[in-house]
Amino acid sequence: MQAVKAPALAFPQGCQVTVLDEIVVRAEESLDSKVVTVLREGTLLDVLHGGFEPETRRLYVRHDQSGCSGWISCIAMSGHPWVSLVASVSQVASHTEATTALPSMLVDPPAPEDQKDAELSVAERLSDQEVLRELQISAGDSRPAWKELDSLAGAWLANVPQEAWRSAPIMS
Repeated sequence: MQAVKAPALAFPQGCQVTVLDEIVVRAEESLDSKVVTVLREGTLLDVLHGGFEPETRRLYVRHDQSGCSGWISCIAMSGHPWVSLVASVSQVASHTEATTALPSMLVDPPAPEDQKDAELSVAERLSDQEVLRELQISAGDSRPAWKELDSLAGAWLANVPQEAWRSAPIMS
């Protein structure tokens, strides 16, 4: 990736970007401002404008489907890109109607049945202790691990008979 003096300039007003990894949307340009939501990988956004600070990495964006808007970082301080250009300003202008549905900001699309079957197959092979061991992840690899953990735990929990839930003591 070529270094850009002001990374936000690579994403001009009116272009569309896609989220490459989960990122936080904030109410204000400041990284200390209130969190509005968390965007999931694959979410499409319209860039309304770049940040106001010199050499800014911040973009003010809108999720067209939900109408939600806020500030994101386009690139991490480490250089890791958070978004990529999907459509330039001219491409966006030439398409007045969306041709595909945008993914929700807050809901993952349903997994294909074969993926669910594979996750359930893995969950069925694991003992309770193995599932708990899988839950112990390090902070360094939390994003990919949480995604994997979420699907694994969901498949494992879905496999627990309803009678077991009814007879389980309630923990306070």
